[in-house]
Amino acid sequence: MGGVVRPRLAVFVNASARRSSGDRWRAALRLLEARAEVQVCLPPSAEALTREVRLAAEAGVDGVVVVGGDGTVNAAANGLVGLRTPLGIIPRGTGNDFARVVGVPAEPASAAHRVLAGRTTTVDLVEVGGRHFCTAGILGVPAAAALTVRGWFSPGKATRPLLHLIGGGAYTLAGLRHLLSPALRPRDYRITCDDGRSLDIEAYGVFAANTPALGGGLVLPVGSDGSDGVMELVAIHAVPRWRLLMAFVCFARGWRLPGGTLTTWSARTATIDCAGDEAFAADGDLLGCGSAFRLEVKPGALRVFV
Repeated sequence: MGGVVRPRLAVFVNASARRSSGDRWRAALRLLEARAEVQVCLPPSAEALTREVRLAAEAGVDGVVVVGGDGTVNAAANGLVGLRTPLGIIPRGTGNDFARVVGVPAEPASAAHRVLAGRTTTVDLVEVGGRHFCTAGILGVPAAAALTVRGWFSPGKATRPLLHLIGGGAYTLAGLRHLLSPALRPRDYRITCDDGRSLDIEAYGVFAANTPALGGGLVLPVGSDGSDGVMELVAIHAVPRWRLLMAFVCFARGWRLPGGTLTTWSARTATIDCAGDEAFAADGDLLGCGSAFRLEVKPGALRVFV
């Protein structure tokens, strides 16, 4: 009699997880190895991870699994665009925002069991400048805060051990730091949607939300759905600083925001023009810099084990 066919999984472990003193993700890996043919890959960079994920998927593995946070998920998602190979996630990041939104358990062993169960769902991605993101793309003050957190968690930084203790709270801390900066100024944006709608606005930042999740567990109150084929374009109005701070406190606490703080549109494609060069961040990483960004939702572009 023939034996049970074991699924073939390519497991990619990011550098931060490899350096972790904890062993919960290693226990999850042992669970996978007990029931599947597992190839463990240790890419040296996000670019290498994207490249190796693509090669593994094209070679016919039954699933790609990543051990890491939103940046690692982003790198893998970019390698899987246009393919049907599903992505499994063993959360080991600071925020794990995408994993939480799609329902992947925070406990690594439980997440491994979800991969082995084989149930998948499809989610949208958003393309900008030839790259794709899973959660929300951001410009302005929110992007500056996200990149500040990225710097704080860089290998070798003295802030890294302390910030690991507060986890996702680092995003709130970074947001407050930028909102209290004497250099804080709103910027001019033009948002043009696919149906011809156009908005010129002075704003502290703009979100392009595929899901409501932002860094560190923060959630945009705009009802985004990662599988509805559209994104929500959200501008933060140039309100007085005291009102902006009040809105941020409400945002961080999950309370209702004061009226007149945000403008929100839904669109399939859009262009955001900036008054000058800006950083565009998404999934906790820098995706590019420029003065104009064209965004397009790619419906059902990624399969995920859930």
